[in-house]
Amino acid sequence: GDANIDGENQVQVNEKIDIARELIGLQIELLRDHHIRKQRWGFGRDWALLLESNHVNKSNTSLTSPNSLSEAGSSSTSLAQDAATTSKIAANKPTSTPDSLRLSDPRAVGTACLEISEIVTGAGLSEKVAAHACIIFYRYINLLPSNSNGSSAPNNNSSLNTNFKLRDIQLASLFIANKSQKVLKWRRLEAVLEHAYRVFYPGSYFNPESEEAKNWERRVIKAEKSVLSALNYDVFWPGVDWVINAVVGTKAMAEPLAENAMALALSGHVLAAGPVLWLKYGPKYAFAAIAGFLSIDIEPLFPALSLQPLTVSHAAELIYHSCQALSRVKKSVALQSKHELFSDSKVSVMGSTIQQVQKDCATYMSKHQGQIIDDSKFVSSPAYKEISERAKLRRVFRGVRDDRIEEKILPVLSKICFESKCTIRFSDGMLEGTNDIVLEGSWKALSIAEQLLCDVASLPPPVPYEQSAATNAMLYSALAGVNSQHDHKPPSESNVIKQVKVQPGLLEMKQIDGKHGWDGTFDSSERYVAGWKTCVAANAPQEHLDSAGLRWWVPHQYGPSLSGSICEIFSSPKLINHGAVDMRALALLAQSFAGGYSRMQVQYPALAKFLTGTEGDYEAQEKDRSVAISLQRWPPEKIEMKERSTSGQNMQMGYSVAALQEMQLLHQLHFLIPSPQGHPNFILPLAIALDSDSNEDEKESVSGAATNITSNKAAANDILAMIERNQRAAGKKQLASGSHLVLEPTPLNLQKVMSRYQRKNNGGAIIPPAVLASWCHDILSAISFCHSNHIVLRSLLPDQIYLDHSGNTKLSSLSKVMVLHGKDRTKEFDPLKFVRSKKGKDHNTEDVEPFAAPELLLGGTRHTKETDMWAFGALLANLLLGKQLFPGKDRVSKMTQVFKIVGVPEKDNYERAKRFPFYSNNMYVIGDEGKKKKYSRGVEKALRHLLRAFGRDVEEDFSGLISLIDGLLHLDPKKRMTADEALRHQYMMNHSAHIERQEFRQKYVKDWLDLKENVLSKGKSSKSLVGGKGPMMEQTMSETPPVNNGGSAEKELKRKAFLIDASSGGVDGDDLYNLDDLLGPSKKPKFSDM
Repeated sequence: GDANIDGENQVQVNEKIDIARELIGLQIELLRDHHIRKQRWGFGRDWALLLESNHVNKSNTSLTSPNSLSEAGSSSTSLAQDAATTSKIAANKPTSTPDSLRLSDPRAVGTACLEISEIVTGAGLSEKVAAHACIIFYRYINLLPSNSNGSSAPNNNSSLNTNFKLRDIQLASLFIANKSQKVLKWRRLEAVLEHAYRVFYPGSYFNPESEEAKNWERRVIKAEKSVLSALNYDVFWPGVDWVINAVVGTKAMAEPLAENAMALALSGHVLAAGPVLWLKYGPKYAFAAIAGFLSIDIEPLFPALSLQPLTVSHAAELIYHSCQALSRVKKSVALQSKHELFSDSKVSVMGSTIQQVQKDCATYMSKHQGQIIDDSKFVSSPAYKEISERAKLRRVFRGVRDDRIEEKILPVLSKICFESKCTIRFSDGMLEGTNDIVLEGSWKALSIAEQLLCDVASLPPPVPYEQSAATNAMLYSALAGVNSQHDHKPPSESNVIKQVKVQPGLLEMKQIDGKHGWDGTFDSSERYVAGWKTCVAANAPQEHLDSAGLRWWVPHQYGPSLSGSICEIFSSPKLINHGAVDMRALALLAQSFAGGYSRMQVQYPALAKFLTGTEGDYEAQEKDRSVAISLQRWPPEKIEMKERSTSGQNMQMGYSVAALQEMQLLHQLHFLIPSPQGHPNFILPLAIALDSDSNEDEKESVSGAATNITSNKAAANDILAMIERNQRAAGKKQLASGSHLVLEPTPLNLQKVMSRYQRKNNGGAIIPPAVLASWCHDILSAISFCHSNHIVLRSLLPDQIYLDHSGNTKLSSLSKVMVLHGKDRTKEFDPLKFVRSKKGKDHNTEDVEPFAAPELLLGGTRHTKETDMWAFGALLANLLLGKQLFPGKDRVSKMTQVFKIVGVPEKDNYERAKRFPFYSNNMYVIGDEGKKKKYSRGVEKALRHLLRAFGRDVEEDFSGLISLIDGLLHLDPKKRMTADEALRHQYMMNHSAHIERQEFRQKYVKDWLDLKENVLSKGKSSKSLVGGKGPMMEQTMSETPPVNNGGSAEKELKRKAFLIDASSGGVDGDDLYNLDDLLGPSKKPKFSDM
């Protein structure tokens, strides 16, 4: 009997041990989740972490050894990574074959990087392309499995079981990097192979029509697919411009000297220094090491770039070892370095230079003893830090009772976070039985969350969040697992938990539901259908997102704590109630965190036992949970069709150029902002969803082109397959085939708003001033950010500007932008030097952009920052008036409207406009007496006149915006305000001051929620206005079609008048300057379908 009792006790002890072990594991995972949500959300992974998991940092040599690569699979578990993550990475590792074993040879890899640099130089591309190509190359070989003896390891991924030579991967990496950049025109594959041939076989002739060239083409394209697949499309990098901007902005180094040092840091010998330098340390350490080799004072670089002195010293060693290794490699004349620093005679001198670099590092460390350098807090520009801080504002509801949170707030917490884009966390209050609710986000997100929380729980207004020393002690005591308010010293910065993503985020389209939108998610409202053709509302199972490494983004189903401590998490039922622990509540928390009951049984089997019996309902609930997302075609269908149509006459294009360029630009722009969301006014790709069906269709189309259908049975099968595909496409509603970017839920774009708020016959509604001012600031901030990074948008269309749930505008479709070359960034362009020829087809019949600048309409071909500012001004005018300010169906009619408002070309009004090729006297308005009407500039007068239809009060409400638009719409490009000048305009300054006022924020919340409801429900919802009727709805409901009295005189007048392509979609009833001769039927602009 005693033995049985002892046995039962031992079982109970073992069960408690298992529970304790799982609770500790759950707490660790919650802390990881808490920290990783503060890291970058964009697509991609941290290769430094993967490199550490492979123990590459153990080697002091310049290149990775086969022994270090062999530990890639076993060491990842030591870092407490998810088992699913580790297995998925291992499954995607490319197979090593006898031909590819040279990928593990350090000397061969170094020579390959040197050859990449020479090919890039010969092709006339930037050295940044070579650096990008080498980084892709290093990422690929970092995933290469090898045993300790250097032999290949088995791989279960049959799709990658292909024999690739080192040069195949080398050229594939270069081709991807070449297509991803937009500074220079990308080189087609035949050009890349031609220059590669000259480097590989000096003196030989490359014939692109030869069988050898065609075989090479097939191998490179096949290798490109393998590289993209093995890396899960994580082939993008942040570039190096941010390094130069940081050192120049802090005056640590003069710009010419910094550019020369960076060019040398991106040369072949430095690129060959290995993955430790380029994947773990990054370009800023290569830059600092090269500066040391050039005998430049590197002490100012440490604070400017947040550099670790010991790491700089190690980077210099890696570069030195690389030069030593390459000096023993037999090189052709083409591979000889053009800089004396890397010549064979100077390699021995570099050894003494390293000693000086190490001495400088040691001197800096002795001067700044105890200084903590946190590389994660590095910001390349103070302006970028300001943008980041705008998304990290905090306010707090103090001392909210637990019962009110549990009954009123927790049931709708996820919905509030979804609707406001606000992060809501909980921490213990100062009084027993209370909690503090901390809100974090932009001012818009905070305002909406405040309003919704006050409405559902009758809370008093929150106060600004100030983390005191006492609060710090409480938070860190929670981190230590102590639920008390005793004094604890916060840990030093060096002990901050470091954890980042190990998976970039790759999904499958077949796992995503694009048919039912956001049904079954937090935004399952039946009042409207969110999304549109180019940005589809969809949902994905949480389990699929978790398995793809997106658990850190999936919205919480509980109240997360401010510290990540399990003791402060607020859930229903409560985890700790009156000092007792509710195990069922802990089990429910583990289930929610795991993403479902079945996954919980695997990860937390001991806790899962507390959900047996009647808890089966929880299993079904968790199993069916879906998360709302938005999908954007990648690349857009029209661009993909255009790329395919132009690739038939040359070698294959491989993966879409537009898709790679858009992702590369978004990656670079978001990297500059130290915030999880990156820049708040650009779309943020969370993941890439690949469509396997589209790949199969592509294979079928290729094989079908080579063979003819020889039987009626085969033709009938093809017809049936086509019908099935059409039915499947119809079932998916707007969801098109092909790959997509996965974005945060995005319900609207500006085009949908403009369609709802369009002005018809002096009727219609007007966008509220608070909302329009916020959009103006958002778009202007995005344009300024682009221009400061030498990017010209070229096009600013309302269907490409998205609106999230808080009302933030986000620019998309960056594949059309233009990146200025280094030589063009400081020069002023004369539009007359870039014009079209008058000969050829009739250009007046071409479709023109709705907001195109005058110099482009008159025949200019060069898009500039000034053309962007004109487009922005014209867009603002359209949003303000509900119709285009310069309507027209062609160049002549559109320029007629431009001259009518901004004035005709004269001595003091850009007289040079008359010299453009498409300038015509027909662009002047002809009066009753047959004379040309010469209009003087009157933008402000015209806008005020057009606004009078909405009432005198409206005109005064938008007086500041009218002044801003007036400064943007100048015929002379040099007179237009720049983006920075526009941000300093009094209208924008007033807006920045207004958002500090509680009354303005409340007005914004009411106006924005009304507008969103009105647009999404198309005015049919009873909640389209908060508080009942309003002037907006009264105007909308009172709209009636105009009575057409007809008449021969009116028909004759319209026959002679110019036809206007107005965005309002109705008849323009304005009497501006009493020019009735310009009235006529109009049609909607050619934006993308809704």
